[in-house]
Amino acid sequence: MKRKLSLIEGTMYAGGQTAVNVVSSVTIKGTVQESELHASLLKIQARHPLLGSNVWEDEVGIPYFVEQNPVQRIGLRIVNRQTDQDWERESITECLTPFNTKNDTLVRLVWLKSESVSDLIVVGHHCICDGRSILNLMDETLSLLGDPEKEIGAYKSFSSIQDFIPPEIQESKANKLKIQLFSKVAKLALLAVAFKKEIKREKPFFYIGNLAKKNLP
Repeated sequence: MKRKLSLIEGTMYAGGQTAVNVVSSVTIKGTVQESELHASLLKIQARHPLLGSNVWEDEVGIPYFVEQNPVQRIGLRIVNRQTDQDWERESITECLTPFNTKNDTLVRLVWLKSESVSDLIVVGHHCICDGRSILNLMDETLSLLGDPEKEIGAYKSFSSIQDFIPPEIQESKANKLKIQLFSKVAKLALLAVAFKKEIKREKPFFYIGNLAKKNLP
């Protein structure tokens, strides 16, 4: 897979140096097996092609999603859970820690571990996920922890947004002119994003919902 980032994805990429992260955490009452957590992450990574990709830039700075070869596992950091507030400290740390977009996976997981209670923190680069999709990744993780034998399938990757446009529309002369024009505008916009100054974030936005706890069997 080699796909140019869309305008929105390129904006969220922000040059690859800034921490533009989306974070979701959940508290689990029950026992979590490390082997089952790793197995869950492998299935999730196999389902979503972008979870096995990096971002590389061409000679003029235009960013592309490129498939890892070989694909690295989603990073898992394990921390001993001491208090019920540890998740907030670790969430802030992860929110402000940039991804190595050229080498590491664009999603990582933190496991705050104790004997009877755990916190899971899923962190994703904003160029591949938003608030809804990070919650979806968390839901898939919990679903697989609750049912390790469950199969969740896989999505096919695509190389361009044109893969979704019917041939008859692509062959229209008027549409070809529009595509050329929009392509040039998007290229200029992506170049502007690539040279954008780094934005320093010191205090992330936090939202604590009422679905913060999950029980495992």
